[in-house]
Amino acid sequence: MGRKELPSSSTTTPIMLTPIPTFRLIDSPEKERSRRRKPQMSFQQRNLNHVFTFPLLIPVVVATLLLFIIRPGSGLHPPQCQWDLYQDIERLKCNVDPGNTLIVEEEVHGAGPEHAKSLWVQCSDNVHTTSGSVDNKQLGGGDDGEEELQVDSYFGSEKTSLKVAGGDTGGGFVLSHGVFMAVPNLRDLRLENCRIAGITPGALGYLPYLQNFTLRAHTSHSPWSSSSHVRSSSPAMLEIKPGVLRGLPELRHLDLSTTSLSSLPNDFLCFLPSLNYLNLTGSGLRDFRSIGIQIQDPTNPHNCANQMRILDLSNNHFNLLPPATFSTVSRLEELRIDGNSITSASERALLGLNHLKIFSAAGNQLSSLQPEFFKDNRQLQEIYLQKNQLSVLAPGLLTGLEQLVVVDLSSNELTSEWVIGETFRGLVRLVILRLDNNKLTRIDSVLFRDLYSLQVLSLENNMISTVTEDAFSGMYNIHTLLLSHNQLKVIDTFICNGLGVLSFLALDNNKIETVGVDSFKNCSNVMDLNFSGNKLTQVPEAIGALNLIKTLDLGENKITDISNASFASLPNLYGLRLTDNLIGHIPKDALSNLPSLKIANFAKNKISSIEQKAFDNNPNLQALRVDNNAIKGMFGLFKNIPNLLWLNISGNKLEELDYKEFPPRIQWVDLRSNMISKLGTCLEIDNLRIRNLDISHNLITEIGQSNLPDSIENLIMSHNRIHQVQPYTFFRKPNITRVDLSNNKLERLSENALRLSSGADGGVKPIAEILLGHNPLICDCTLPWLRDMNSGETSGQYPNIMDVEDVKCTLLFDRGNDPVPFMDIAPSQYLCKYESHCFSLCSCCDFDHCDCQMSCPKNCSCFHDAEWNTNLVDCSRMEESSIPSKIPIDVTQLHLDGNVFPVLQSHSFIGRKNMEALYLNFSHIEKIQNRSFHGLKALRVLHLENNFIERLDGFEFDDLDDLEELYLHQNSISFISNQTFASMVALKFLTLHGNSLVDLAIWEVVLRGGGRGIGGHLIPSSSDTHITLRGNEFSCECQFATQLKDWLMENSAKISDANQVHCVDQVSTSASLSPSNKQSSFSSNSALVPLSPSSSGSVSSSGGGSSSSGKSATELIVVRLLDQRNHRCSQSTDLSIREPTTRSGDEFEWSVYVPVIVISIGLLLLVCLVSIVW
Repeated sequence: MGRKELPSSSTTTPIMLTPIPTFRLIDSPEKERSRRRKPQMSFQQRNLNHVFTFPLLIPVVVATLLLFIIRPGSGLHPPQCQWDLYQDIERLKCNVDPGNTLIVEEEVHGAGPEHAKSLWVQCSDNVHTTSGSVDNKQLGGGDDGEEELQVDSYFGSEKTSLKVAGGDTGGGFVLSHGVFMAVPNLRDLRLENCRIAGITPGALGYLPYLQNFTLRAHTSHSPWSSSSHVRSSSPAMLEIKPGVLRGLPELRHLDLSTTSLSSLPNDFLCFLPSLNYLNLTGSGLRDFRSIGIQIQDPTNPHNCANQMRILDLSNNHFNLLPPATFSTVSRLEELRIDGNSITSASERALLGLNHLKIFSAAGNQLSSLQPEFFKDNRQLQEIYLQKNQLSVLAPGLLTGLEQLVVVDLSSNELTSEWVIGETFRGLVRLVILRLDNNKLTRIDSVLFRDLYSLQVLSLENNMISTVTEDAFSGMYNIHTLLLSHNQLKVIDTFICNGLGVLSFLALDNNKIETVGVDSFKNCSNVMDLNFSGNKLTQVPEAIGALNLIKTLDLGENKITDISNASFASLPNLYGLRLTDNLIGHIPKDALSNLPSLKIANFAKNKISSIEQKAFDNNPNLQALRVDNNAIKGMFGLFKNIPNLLWLNISGNKLEELDYKEFPPRIQWVDLRSNMISKLGTCLEIDNLRIRNLDISHNLITEIGQSNLPDSIENLIMSHNRIHQVQPYTFFRKPNITRVDLSNNKLERLSENALRLSSGADGGVKPIAEILLGHNPLICDCTLPWLRDMNSGETSGQYPNIMDVEDVKCTLLFDRGNDPVPFMDIAPSQYLCKYESHCFSLCSCCDFDHCDCQMSCPKNCSCFHDAEWNTNLVDCSRMEESSIPSKIPIDVTQLHLDGNVFPVLQSHSFIGRKNMEALYLNFSHIEKIQNRSFHGLKALRVLHLENNFIERLDGFEFDDLDDLEELYLHQNSISFISNQTFASMVALKFLTLHGNSLVDLAIWEVVLRGGGRGIGGHLIPSSSDTHITLRGNEFSCECQFATQLKDWLMENSAKISDANQVHCVDQVSTSASLSPSNKQSSFSSNSALVPLSPSSSGSVSSSGGGSSSSGKSATELIVVRLLDQRNHRCSQSTDLSIREPTTRSGDEFEWSVYVPVIVISIGLLLLVCLVSIVW
């Protein structure tokens, strides 16, 4: 049956017409019974009520919306249930929030829930509560503290209920009698991640066909235990009452893993004739006597009928394994108690388990086992005791276990004193024996004498220094012998005695210096031999006897010469590893008799020369590593290897790359970290197939199209010295997908340098990646095209820059002179420098003041963009006393800052009709004459800050109708005419801070006119209008200060520093006057902030400390105008300034929270009203 989506809760199908099993919280039993006694309305009555109560739905909807606003995320999530097929069984799968209502609705034409064979309820971790704790009433409990979870199924007028009632369980639910009556045909029941605190008898009643039951509730590792939503700080233990599983004759699989269990009833697993599997892993159990398999009457062994085959008690907290623990489950075949803390096991702990086949106690703290421990378990086939602390193996422990196939004793403390010949006597069927990671020091000839069926023996990571003669002689079937990481120094001739079928021998990471000539004579079938990490100085001669060997590892030794190597005649060898030795030379006959060789690794040696034709007799060689050596040239070494695909020659001393040195089929070449300064040409080489080429960390300075093969896909050239990429370098490279040019010396790139061509199919194939970061790029007028490469408008003709964040440019005109992030540069900043320029159609180039002639003034720097739309002239910081002559007519930006122009003459910039920005800051300007800026019709930005201007009489900015930004801060302006800004209808940004304005009616100065900017009215919706006024000494005179304050408040959105605007008053006082007698022209409750602090809290005019008695002083009072504690100026003559009161930081201001409290009360009343109506 295919998957069926349940109808949503908003469906128009009446929900009462179909059987609906429901999980929901209900009231106390008394209230529920009272509710059930109410007469049921007919279908027509219910519909009439819906009609007549429709208006009442409006406040309900409003209240619900308000509740969501007040408590975001606290709303109930709609349940999500759906039908699907699980192992050919119709399964109903539901995902719900803990404590939420679960509604399971059948499909219109489908079967009802009573036909469900499988039910899977998975609770999410999201808990929606409104407070930090959850009590019974919040969860829907009654007055008696009960919590109930109900599953309902409506069938006409009848209803069956699932009630889960419990007392003080830390907020968890208890599964009670008849809970699953609505789904009587279940075969499989899974409850996962749900907060269930207990199970009572009858909870699983009415499920006679149940075969699999899985309950995985919240544990101490789940969000319930640490969440602040849960009332209890510790996880609730799952309490299971006696007799819970009675009445389940078909139950075969029971899984209670990862569930917090304090204990299980003694008869929990009794009367389950079909139970086969029990999983109690990670359940927090501490005592084997409380796992539910103890009979109530020990004198009656038939009191508990059980056929269990598999029991898993791993990852609990057991400490002791008492006697006869599992005697009542005598049919047990697999017992797992891994990952506990068991330190001691009784000699008769496994009494009665005559059918046991697998016993696993790995990951405990056992130090020993008694000789009779496995006495009753003669059918054992697998024993796992790894990762314990076993230091003693009692003689006879494994005696009689003739069916053993696997024994794992690895990662213990076993020594050769206890692992002796008697230990494994009689284990004739043993196939796998693991003794690695112990403390064995020797292998005796009698240790493995009876293990003639053994196939895998692991002895690595011990301290074995001696292997006696014929130690492995009786192991005729062994194919894997691991002796790695021991203390062996000598391999004698008898080590392989009896190992006729051995195929894998690991002797790596020992201290082997000597290998007997005939050491491998009796194990000639070895195919994989590992000798790495030893102290060999030459290739052992004994290897020559291994005619079937396929891989040989001699890396990390001290081999210096392979001229007469014994591996010269190994016809089946396809993998040879000689890395990290001391080899200095590879002779031509060293590998000549290895026709099957496919992989050779000579990396990390001292090879300075390779004899010609050294690899010519290895036609099957596909991968070769000679990296990290001292090779200076290839000299035809590799071109006669027809099948070579992969070559790593990095980390050598190559100075030139010649593509003729490579065989035609090679695809991957690594040449990084050499000394290559020149790339060869590919033009005369046919059928070159190199796809991946790494030439990073070399000395290359230039690349062009002929330096790269047409087959290239992935090119890495980072960390070179490349300063030029020729045009069309990557053109006609249809398969290229990645280029790395980062960390080079690139300053400029022509527009065609990175141009791509069409792919093989005729369409444009864009490169997947190009890296350009960490190059000293200069973003001049020739480079704007680079910015458009990632815009998607290049039609695949250019690659995409993948490391844009690492690409930085130096601008030709940049005062900071630091690299700027590539993507932060505006198009107008891509500039080139010029001295003189005349357009081709210009006819007046020989005359002064020619509009189409561009000549840079003396001692100035001039720049232009690619289209000559930007023409920037920089004559700053020359300390000139007059404006330079011959400023280009088409100048768009003129920088004259840092000069000395006390008086700005009239018509100083006549004819510069294209000028958009003028910088005259820091130019010592004191006076601006009439019509100084005449003719600058296009001027948008004017900088006059940091000068000495004192007055603006109204005529200074005539004709600047389109000026948008005017910077006048940090001057000495004390007067501004009302006509100054009248004609500047476009002005949006005006800085007046740091001047000497005192009583200027600034609201009249900037509001005259009717334009769209500061010259007009400050329109509140115009968010791009800004004025600055801080740092002026406005008067605190009552009427003026009040008007200024009102204006600031009305236009605070436009005045960016409104909260920093102060008025300043000078008050004459004497030292004998108290602060309450000081007179001020402004608020009687002002916030007083002295310009500089003193010990007395006042500021003397002389800047000293307190005044002497009887002497007058002038105190400077600064008042922040927009301080909300300042009252309006009083009309009375009493304008005294009182000492400011400082509110404690801990004082609570109720006024701030009054609106919130009022709104909360109103919403609470609305919710109550809605509840009553509902």
